[in-house]
Amino acid sequence: MAAIHDGIRGNLRDGLSLTVERLGTPPCLLEDGRVRQNLTPEQKSTLEAAIEHGYYEVPRQRSVTEIADDIGVSSSTFQYRLNRAEAWLARQFAADSMDVDPDVDPEDIEFIR
Repeated sequence: MAAIHDGIRGNLRDGLSLTVERLGTPPCLLEDGRVRQNLTPEQKSTLEAAIEHGYYEVPRQRSVTEIADDIGVSSSTFQYRLNRAEAWLARQFAADSMDVDPDVDPEDIEFIR
């Protein structure tokens, strides 16, 4: 988004300025700052198992296969659920970290003259 902002700002005529403000709360957050639960129960339990079994420790304590065996699912199912949970977390982090709404199309930005 910074590149879009810089591109627009660089093409403004003299005397014009651009200010971008966040217009809403990231979709994962409630107004009181708590995270909204959008993971499926299976994704949530998979992520919790990965954390509890040291998957994110350095060095890694347990592999995907070992954790999947422990909780009674196939390693491919565990990996899929973990990937989906990680993708959700990454999207929420990005939405929270960006200075503008990621859903705004730059073509829809109106300039105030």
